Formats: sequence, C-alpha cells, structure tokens
Amino acid sequence: MMFCCATAFAQNIVHIEIEDFINRIPIPKGSREIVIDTPKDNKFGNPMSLYRIYNLDTGEKTWEETSIEQRLFYRLSSGLFSSRTDCLPLEYCICKSGYNVLAHHDFTKPTRLVNPETNKKIYSKAITPFFIDSEKDILIGTASDYTVYAYRLSTGKWLWECKIEKSELEVVNNVIRVDEDHIVFTTKELNYLDINSGKIASLASALATSNNNSTGGALGAMFGLLGTIADVCLTSGNMVETQSGFVKDKDNVFLADQSHIFCFDTQLRNRWYNTFEDTKAGHSKFCFEGDTIILINEAYGLHFRPMYGNVHPEIVEKNIGVPFIAKFSREDGKLLSKDVFPNKWDKNVFGKTLNFITEPLFLLNKTDRQFSRLKLGNNEYVLNGSNGIILVIDNKMNVLRYYEKENVFTRETSDETPGITLYKNAAGYHLFYITENNRIKRQFIGKDFLDVSLKCGKLIIVKEKSLDIEKLA
Repeated sequence: MMFCCATAFAQNIVHIEIEDFINRIPIPKGSREIVIDTPKDNKFGNPMSLYRIYNLDTGEKTWEETSIEQRLFYRLSSGLFSSRTDCLPLEYCICKSGYNVLAHHDFTKPTRLVNPETNKKIYSKAITPFFIDSEKDILIGTASDYTVYAYRLSTGKWLWECKIEKSELEVVNNVIRVDEDHIVFTTKELNYLDINSGKIASLASALATSNNNSTGGALGAMFGLLGTIADVCLTSGNMVETQSGFVKDKDNVFLADQSHIFCFDTQLRNRWYNTFEDTKAGHSKFCFEGDTIILINEAYGLHFRPMYGNVHPEIVEKNIGVPFIAKFSREDGKLLSKDVFPNKWDKNVFGKTLNFITEPLFLLNKTDRQFSRLKLGNNEYVLNGSNGIILVIDNKMNVLRYYEKENVFTRETSDETPGITLYKNAAGYHLFYITENNRIKRQFIGKDFLDVSLKCGKLIIVKEKSLDIEKLA
C-alpha cells in the first residue's frame, strides 16, 4: 500500500514521507513543483510508476497518477501537460539558450493536457513532442507517418503540418532553438523550421550553392555531405549510431559528423567547414575557449543489436576510429592543433571507451576544508577512468596524476540564493557540501542521503523513503 504525507517540521522545512523507494525526482526548470516517481506493480505484477506532484513551497500534493512508462509533467495556465520524459525535456525546450533535445521514436502513449481540478482531458495527441513554447502557446511533435505536426498548446487546435525524412534510429535526433521563431533539428538532413508557419528548409541544397568559405575541402564536395548527419552506419545488418556534436554558441551553430565540422549562422547559412583528415569521429562534443572551438572525439558508437522476440534491441558501445581532440579557429575554421590518442589502451584503467570530462571539477582540501577548481596545464586532459577515479592524462595517455573519487566534486547554484553553493561528489558517492561565501556550512554524508539538490532557492534532501524541502532564500 502506498502512503505519503507532508509535514511542516519547521517554518522553513517541509518533510514528505513515502512508504516506498524513490526512483526519480525531476524538477522542470522554473517550476515551483516537484514530481516524485516511485515503483508500483499493477494487478498483473507488471512494474509501473506512481507519480505524485507536490508544491515546492507548501508540500501540498496537487496530482497523482500511475503510468507504465516514465513521464514528464509541467503545469501550464491551461492545464497539466504530460508526455514521455525521454521525448521532451521541457526545461530545455522552454528556455532559449540553445540546448540539445533528444526525441525518441515511440508513439505508443499520447501526449495530453488535462484539467487538474476536474481530472478531465482537454486533449490528447498521438505524437512524440520535440518542442514546446508555453509563451507562444505552441506544441510541435512527430507522428508515426514521419510528419511534423504543430498544435495550440492550450487547446490542441491544429496549426500546421509538414513532412520530414526519417532517420534510421529516431525521427528527430537533436533540436536547437536558434532564435525566437526558428529551430533546427537533424533527421537524414539538417532542417530549418519556422515554428509559426511550418515552413521547413533542408540545408543540403542550400550548402551546395553556398559561396561562403570552406576549409580543408573543395566547395563542390559540400553537396551531399549532410547525408551523413544522422551518423548511422550499417555493420553486418545491425545499426551503429555515432551522433556527434550539435550545439549553438553565441551567434553560431556548430555541427560535427563522422568526417566534418560545420559552422553556420543562426539562419543556417554555412560560414565554413573543415574535414577530418584520415580520422573518423563518433560521439564528439564541443567546448569553447574564447575564439577557439574544441572538438573532443570519444570515438565510439552505440551498436543496436536486434533481440528477436523483444521490442528493444540490445545496445552496446562500439569503437569507431581513434580518439582525438582538435582545436579550430571560430573565425574561419582553421585547424589550430590536433592531439590524436592511441587507438588501444588499458581498459582496466581507462574503461572500454574514453569518457572525457568537460564540465568544471572541484577538489576538496581536507586540511583547510576549501574547494578549489581543478586546473589543467597545456595538453592535459581529464578522463573518468575505471571505478570512478578521475585521471589527468597527456595525449600519449600517460597518467600524469589522479584523484580519488571521494575528493572530486561538481558544483550547483541557484539564482535565488547567491553566495550559496552545493558541491556534489562527481563519482556519485553520497557526499554533499553546502558552502556560503566559500566556507562549508553543512554537510550530508552517508547512504541515508540519496541526493541533495539546489533548486528555486530551496535545498531538496532526498532519502530512501522521504525528502525534505528546505527554504534557503
């Protein structure tokens, strides 16, 4: 039997007890609500999830429902919006800073909007959403016929539709919002979509007639290059997905496939491109340092091995090419440097594939109990090695130094609480520290603390069967 209650322990703390294990607690960006996902078996013994939504300020339960799949909820003025979580990370779509969104191909469960007061459905659509804007009141998604549909978010009214080319693995691979009215996404081609009218343009033909600069290849070779954007190759009848970097930074959009790096403006006009000489790329990612673009190629793909009699294929990592880190000029795409790593390494030390760390890491000095940022020298790189140990290596994969996992942290802040910082152990250990003005004020250590997060000016402390919501701001 499920049981849950919220209690005000103190004026600034809400305590919620749940008589079951907590799977996840997603909090959409900007939301004043928290969603608690706990396991539940249906009458046939099949695993399901029970979702309960609580107000972050009062702890009041505002919604509850059971689903066989992971879902996302977001409260709009017109109702409670719900969809599959792996289709629509709403915190990415609603903001306009150009994050990536991955939309999976699954049309078994509809997207819906309900009135939470009456529990009546306002509408449901058999689409996989990949874009939503609550201010513009628009919902965009794909259906099983590989058509993009747009609806009024508040009412479900049809707005427009357009056809797209499907990719082998997903209908839509990535989404980036380039300005107020346009998004780009990849299928078999790179698509530029006007979200208001549904007018869509393929970039392959536009590149073929471009007169802009190219580096590392003849302009005539541009035609057809984008045919590999989906980055799916066939191996012995099975599929290997090698989707690489696709990101917006400042006024440019950057894309990498297995053989090239492209730079576009926000209207998706090609500025330049460069070709990887004799090196294939797989699952590469971008970093930026001033006027320098850094492309980190981890050189692997996801091998989709069919499992007969099972809906979902087995997914294993497969090495493709060799790892490298290349630096390019933002202005014209000129190759500035390229470090190619060995194509073989000790998997007991480095893992089966190389996992480069690009986010800032912080070290805890246990003597003065101060956090300091991990600094790197020239041609030094950070890897997440086997067993969670953080490795600093050179381009020959010599280990220059290493850090035990309990001493390395990531950092989390909230705009509502300037001066307060949460440090979370980078290896997933149950170690959390709250600092105020760079001094440790509180710590949460031990398996009793499954997670601690800093959201909307509140400290959310998750235990096995309960959580505390503590107001800081």
